[in-house]
Amino acid sequence: MTVAAWLAGKDLRTIMSNGTLYRHAKILREYGLDITEPCNVTKFLTKVHVVELKPVSPPDCYRLNDEFNNP
Repeated sequence: MTVAAWLAGKDLRTIMSNGTLYRHAKILREYGLDITEPCNVTKFLTKVHVVELKPVSPPDCYRLNDEFNNP
C-alpha cells in the first residue's frame, strides 16, 4: 500500500507518521526504492518483448474426424 501510494505520486508525509514513513523507507531501501524522495517514473526501465506470429499449417499426421464432416 505504501509503494502504491508512492508510485501514484502521493506525498507519504501527509498520509503517515514520520516513524512509519522511515520504518517503511528502511525496509524498501533494501529493494532499491527510496520513498522519502518523490517518485520519478522516468527512471524505471521499460522492456518490450515483441512476439511475431506466423501462420502455420496443420501437421501431416493431423486429420479431421470424418464422422463430423460427412453426416
